[in-house]
Amino acid sequence: MVWERCSDYLCLNATNITYDLPGILSKREILATTHKLFDPLGIACPVTLIPKLLLQRLWKLKLPRDQEVDSNSKSEFCKWLNDLKHMERLKIPRWLNCDLETENVSLHFFCDASKLAYLAVAFIRVQRKDYVHVHLLQAKARVAPSGRKETTIARLEFLEATIRARLPSSIIKEFEADNIYFWTDSSTVLAWIQRNEVWDVFAHNRIKEIKHLTPIESWRQVPGAMNPADLPSRGCSASYIIA
Repeated sequence: MVWERCSDYLCLNATNITYDLPGILSKREILATTHKLFDPLGIACPVTLIPKLLLQRLWKLKLPRDQEVDSNSKSEFCKWLNDLKHMERLKIPRWLNCDLETENVSLHFFCDASKLAYLAVAFIRVQRKDYVHVHLLQAKARVAPSGRKETTIARLEFLEATIRARLPSSIIKEFEADNIYFWTDSSTVLAWIQRNEVWDVFAHNRIKEIKHLTPIESWRQVPGAMNPADLPSRGCSASYIIA
């Protein structure tokens, strides 16, 4: 991540990883190349999700770490790598418009899950006298667990709700927000959080942590089409984001 001092914008530097790949592309090379993109805020997590999903598929094949991957996997990764240069056009303002003229500050945390991954994203809404600013603060994505049994969407939605509950701890300390909201498009998760019933061990542990970290009355439901975490939970190319 780079700070452009003149424009006061934050952007990603992808030039250090767009290089000629070695003749043999292995899981080790894919993992090492992917982690060269320094993105502490997670603004590129929909893009970096693509090679993570590729690695998950390769691990299922139980290939040795240094063995060359198949031609289709190599083509997919090279396409992602060549497209990564577009990320340098994605910029977000560093200043969040918080000053003495600010009338109201609210934090909004969204989450979503798909069969591939689950994600949580945080926004800050700053209301001033004559206009409103909304800024992306941070995003976190996780690849859906892979095992013998397919993980259900309901369980994945619990996982994304849990990482979303963990996300505010570092953010809330930095902002004196007037209101905090947690948004989900899952009516199932919302109902389970608000009920006081005996669940299985998996659900019980997640609900217990969510209730410990967040006030239940701050949870809201958002339509899936309006959920900003919907696209990142499925992954997309860099060129798609900046289009």
